[in-house]
Amino acid sequence: MKTLLPLLCALSLSAPCLLAQDYSGEPIKATTHKYPDGTSSTSVTDPEKRTMEETFRDSSGKTLRKTVYPLNDQNIARGAIHYDAKGKVIYKEVYVFDAQGRIAESKLFTWDNQPKGKRVMIYEGSKNQARIEDYNEYGQLITPPSGKKH
Repeated sequence: MKTLLPLLCALSLSAPCLLAQDYSGEPIKATTHKYPDGTSSTSVTDPEKRTMEETFRDSSGKTLRKTVYPLNDQNIARGAIHYDAKGKVIYKEVYVFDAQGRIAESKLFTWDNQPKGKRVMIYEGSKNQARIEDYNEYGQLITPPSGKKH
């Protein structure tokens, strides 16, 4: 048994490497932005975990809110989980993409996965500008079309 123990330890340490996809060459990326009012945001993209986390802090460094974006194989967000300052889930989003790869719809859910509504992006000409319409959980338009583009 004494001779098997080192072998079992070596195998248990190497097993995660054998099962995990190779993300070598894809470093964790972190970016921090400071704003004029003293607040800051930090974005951390972790290719191995397939997430991008964005944390907003006040001028003293206390967390105000956090959003975790699960990423697809191309490192594009496929949704979002929004947390309050204490780490409690506020709401969730699932993104639906159009044929051009743009977010066409954001389906909204409560912390316990109950439908909350949706946000629809309507692209009219420009690739990056859309008119946004918000709908409640019953499919009723709750923001009148304003013609405002985001």
